[in-house]
Amino acid sequence: MASPAPTRISKKEAAERLGCSTRKIDRLRAAGELVAVKSSREQQGHVAITLDSLQAHEQRQLEAAQPRPARDDIKARFPIPEQDREREAKNLQPWSRAAAAPPQPHPNAPTAQKPLRSPNRIGPQPSAAPSERQLAQAERALRKRPLGASKAVGGGIHMRLDREGRRRFQFRLRSSGHGCRSGQPGGTYDSWQAACEARLAFELVEAEAALGITASAAAMRNFEIDLYAEKVWWPDCTIHLAVETRLSYRGYLKNLLPHIKGITLAQLENDRQLVTQITHALVADKTYIPGDGEKPDVYKSAVDHALQVLSVIYEHAVEAEVIALNPLAGRRRLNRRRGTASKSAPSHRPILKSEVKLPHTAALVGSGMRGDPVLILQRRLIPELIVMGMRPSDILAMRPRWWRDKHGPRQLLHIDSSVKDLAGHLIEDEPKTGERDLYLIPAVAEWLELLYQLQDCPDLDSLNFPNRNGGLLDWGNFRSGVWYPALHRAGITDTPKASDPEAFYPYLLRHVGVTLMARAERPEGGTYARDEVADQFGHTVPTLDRVYNHVLKNLDGVGGLTMDQIIRNARRHVWGPLPGDLDYQEDEYDLLEAAELTGKSRNALAAQIQRGSIPGTKRKCKLYVTKFDLAWHGLIGTDLGCPPPSRASGRSRCDYLVSGASGLDRCSEGSRRAEAVRKSGDP
Repeated sequence: MASPAPTRISKKEAAERLGCSTRKIDRLRAAGELVAVKSSREQQGHVAITLDSLQAHEQRQLEAAQPRPARDDIKARFPIPEQDREREAKNLQPWSRAAAAPPQPHPNAPTAQKPLRSPNRIGPQPSAAPSERQLAQAERALRKRPLGASKAVGGGIHMRLDREGRRRFQFRLRSSGHGCRSGQPGGTYDSWQAACEARLAFELVEAEAALGITASAAAMRNFEIDLYAEKVWWPDCTIHLAVETRLSYRGYLKNLLPHIKGITLAQLENDRQLVTQITHALVADKTYIPGDGEKPDVYKSAVDHALQVLSVIYEHAVEAEVIALNPLAGRRRLNRRRGTASKSAPSHRPILKSEVKLPHTAALVGSGMRGDPVLILQRRLIPELIVMGMRPSDILAMRPRWWRDKHGPRQLLHIDSSVKDLAGHLIEDEPKTGERDLYLIPAVAEWLELLYQLQDCPDLDSLNFPNRNGGLLDWGNFRSGVWYPALHRAGITDTPKASDPEAFYPYLLRHVGVTLMARAERPEGGTYARDEVADQFGHTVPTLDRVYNHVLKNLDGVGGLTMDQIIRNARRHVWGPLPGDLDYQEDEYDLLEAAELTGKSRNALAAQIQRGSIPGTKRKCKLYVTKFDLAWHGLIGTDLGCPPPSRASGRSRCDYLVSGASGLDRCSEGSRRAEAVRKSGDP
């Protein structure tokens, strides 16, 4: 009678088998990778390792050593065509390129004249089942081998014996990476027939997957979701979707693919509970703990984006008549805000009344912006252009030819492109709502023309708002480096950071523009129609009603004025009389007087004037600067020489604007505070 197979070996033998030291065996035991049992020499410090745990560790090492198949590489499985990548690098217009060539069919794919094919032409043929005598012989041979050994029994099926001595049949395929989750797909079954049928089904999916979009609809139903996305859905995306949309989808797929492994299209369609399981898995994956003792934070938008891509894939399958319905249709988003009209808010939610700022907000924020004469005018124009109806992405791509010709500014501003961030690269693309015309407000047109003259009348196709290198300006850099510090300097926030409770996005100024234009008078009389307001801001009339209807009211000091008058009054509200106004008085100071007023040294002021940071004039070997230029560049207060406001002074510039005090009163109070600062000796 043969001796039973050993179930444990010594630590030294395990180390020799794994090719490592005994200390590594101890570390594997401590980590739970290997299981130790009592040994007859335990009193001398010896332990034994179970053979099952050692074999399991060897299997894990073998699987880890296998290279990951190409289908697990997102970029390899969902590529972007070469011509699109070249456009990313060269910033070419997307509508000028030729459409991407459709994917080439598989060489074995049927022609259009013969759409039908026999099932015998695709997939493996079943093998003859082994007899009971052959299985018994294989079982006797396995009982003489260690536990876990297997023996081929025909048809690509291997038989092994489990711990209870029962027959188990399994198969492994050397997959090309189409219909499997790892390099060797397979399974274990109770009978040879069940294992053989499963193996044939796997190989049939492999053969159909090689055909890609030419596979039959019945076969596609059994495709795993990511396989369908790779072979059928993504080639259509390459043709019909913009490159930035495909890049976004590919990024969302990174979060989705690990949680839909092994799930076919038909399974998710028939079992809606799988949608809940996938959602819970995504939530668990996107839950982070900021710090010890803090509440876990769920990135709901990342979960919504992943499920959105899954819904898009199923919509594609429904349109292709592969499945009957989309199991994710009507699913509520996690990152949603409830509206008053329905439980789930629409894509454009109604704005809050607190989000509608005062009419002079754009000019007030502009008073906190700094730079040389050209840069400061560029920065202060951006908020007013947003109020006028432009989106930030449109402003970044703005060119003089949009609003002027060789004779001067026009009455309409034509938007034909916008700037988008494509995987960290800024490119020009089609505007969000397509090309459109805007009414060009004369007050804004004057500043645009002044900027054009200060830039030495560049080519009409050059950028109005370039970065320091002459390229496309990054909106994130503008917000962090210009906008939030300007909010702080203007006295709106306590800190120059986006996290300040009083800080707000520049985009909120569009709400100001809509509410102003809805109540403003037209230059020729009457008010603007709803469709005119909607066209100016790139909305539809239903969206305008849904988002703004409850806040469209007559703001104080706005009724009966045109948009041009509203913007000019907002500037006067902050800066006082401007050059060109009838009541403007130009007061000049020499460097000594300007130094006393600003607190800067004469040499510092002279250096700024010499390098052009501050406009100045030179007469009889002396430099002069106007009071308005000092206020315009932030060296003194914006109201008749008042000192720049700050939170430390007790009252902000906002307090002066809403207090109703006259300019003389405000100047007197600012002079008293400036005198108090000088007497205290503070710098």
